[in-house]
Amino acid sequence: MTVAELLGSAILRIDRITRSLRGEQMNRLEAAGIPEDILKMKEEYAALDDSLQLSVFFINDQWPAIENNRARLGELRSFADGFGRFCSTVTAFDDAVIADEPSAWKLLGEYEASREYATLAGKYTSLLRPAFEYEQSVRPGQKPRLSPLQGLCEDLQDYFTGKTDKDLEDALLKGLPGGPKGTWNGTLTQATYFGQHFKVSAQTMNKLFSFTGKYGQPEKAHYTKYKANKILPESPFAVLLSKYPRKG
Repeated sequence: MTVAELLGSAILRIDRITRSLRGEQMNRLEAAGIPEDILKMKEEYAALDDSLQLSVFFINDQWPAIENNRARLGELRSFADGFGRFCSTVTAFDDAVIADEPSAWKLLGEYEASREYATLAGKYTSLLRPAFEYEQSVRPGQKPRLSPLQGLCEDLQDYFTGKTDKDLEDALLKGLPGGPKGTWNGTLTQATYFGQHFKVSAQTMNKLFSFTGKYGQPEKAHYTKYKANKILPESPFAVLLSKYPRKG
């Protein structure tokens, strides 16, 4: 299988397992196929790791021929988009496992699939970032960077809404109010990791966002209560944040 096929297979399987963990509606065929999905995730992990490693080697080796070649950059864009979908799917899976560890244990047992795939995604996000960022920078119509945090809201759109990059620059880097409250859609542990990454207090986070608990009740960010120690630096969420500067 090609790297695109392996990524596509992983995306479909991980998405089904995530929906099962969340208790979402699934047809009988999908539900019956979950044990096979888990088995295939184990079997295909090494092949996906090898294919991604070969992709890194190929891009590095062929970079002079890729850098200024429109067709080759188009291929790189397609790869970047597929890998981005993979990372988003893995992040959603890891979030679902963290949110309901008893259900994850019942489904997966000792197989720490979400952590294994999150580590894989984080590893190759770091290795592929220079090529992907270059391709992004030369896309037609690319706008000049106006804020140090430009792109943050887009990158983290699955975790919060209602803020702009400029709002967050004001609040996180300049200590200013940062506009009206947004809505945090991620977990409270991710909110802790986000706040600690930018070296701001839970009080600042509560001024920036409205939060809800596991069952939809209003909640507050609280770094001690909702510790972020299970979010590793190589997880996709953490790797996304590492792109953005914070106060010295």
